[in-house]
Amino acid sequence: MTRDSRAMICGGGSLVFLVAATAVLVALLHLSGLPAAFLRGAMEAAMLVVGYVGLRCTCDAFREVARALPQVLGSIGVLVAACGAIGWALTRVGHPDVLTSYFATRPGRVDSIAIIAAGTSVELPPVMATKIRRLLAGLLLGPTPAKSAFRLAPVAPIPQEICT
Repeated sequence: MTRDSRAMICGGGSLVFLVAATAVLVALLHLSGLPAAFLRGAMEAAMLVVGYVGLRCTCDAFREVARALPQVLGSIGVLVAACGAIGWALTRVGHPDVLTSYFATRPGRVDSIAIIAAGTSVELPPVMATKIRRLLAGLLLGPTPAKSAFRLAPVAPIPQEICT
């Protein structure tokens, strides 16, 4: 087996998933009654993306992801636990119910939290006010520390296989 064939096999799992997702998308578009020319163009565009992304995966890339996975999962756990702790503290100080406090502090986009919260017994106005406040704070205050971190970060050389 050559190095190139091993790289293609290593990325095969993601490629199979992306091809299956493309097939489902095309089937749904076909059932929607759109013209055949649009469907053919959508299929070609989807396969272009699937082929480019799926075949560019290498075993080295999967090893990097596997090595970073415990840190990423740990960070997610710490974030959710911190949000739960802040929600619990908010319940003690402000006296809303626990679920409302958790929804107000949990990570997630405004629209997804609104959909989930609307289907439960939480007080929606405080949840949405907190989410919108956090969104605006991120938009207004986020760029400055991001620029500083970007300037301080070491510059890594780009591997030649990515450049070709």
